[in-house]
Amino acid sequence: AADLAGRGGIPKAKLYFIVGLPGETDDDVRELATLSAEVLQAMRAHNRGARVAVNLSPHVPKAQTAFQWEPMERVDVSNQRIRLVERTLRPLGIDVRFEAPASQVVQAILARGDRRLAPVILETHRLQEFIANVARHGLNVDAYLGQMDPNGIMPWSLVSTGVPEWYLRQEFGRARGLGGLDVPVLDLPPKAAAL
Repeated sequence: AADLAGRGGIPKAKLYFIVGLPGETDDDVRELATLSAEVLQAMRAHNRGARVAVNLSPHVPKAQTAFQWEPMERVDVSNQRIRLVERTLRPLGIDVRFEAPASQVVQAILARGDRRLAPVILETHRLQEFIANVARHGLNVDAYLGQMDPNGIMPWSLVSTGVPEWYLRQEFGRARGLGGLDVPVLDLPPKAAAL
């Protein structure tokens, strides 16, 4: 695709990546940087003025997805991996943009929150107040950001999106297996084993 873009005269490519996915290693992030450099090289083979921009977003576990039970990567680890990409790509002239992992913490709490967050939301007038308000209401930030029980009942389990919860559990197990992570015993119906 990068070669075709270069031959077609497309002046800039934007690449979007997620950092902090379950099972990610520093080597995975280095490969992300290598791929970005290869895209630039392929485009510049046909258009010396071609540019590449890389956008990095920290992984935020979201309700109703196979990753809803996974923890959010620690902010310091995500920051370190973003810096690794920057150090590799900026000298090549690749623009690296990112969403700050610390600000994504609020998004993760809201994405996996329950009704206990309602007063926190009502009392928060500025984003900078949110975490302090969570603590002030006696809620544990890490409980919202950490690993959740894949066989437990989630606050949003009563909402149907048309995708059965057992299917999300099955995909969660597959993703963990592909990522080289331990796969817990999952509560799956007999028909799931046939899929």
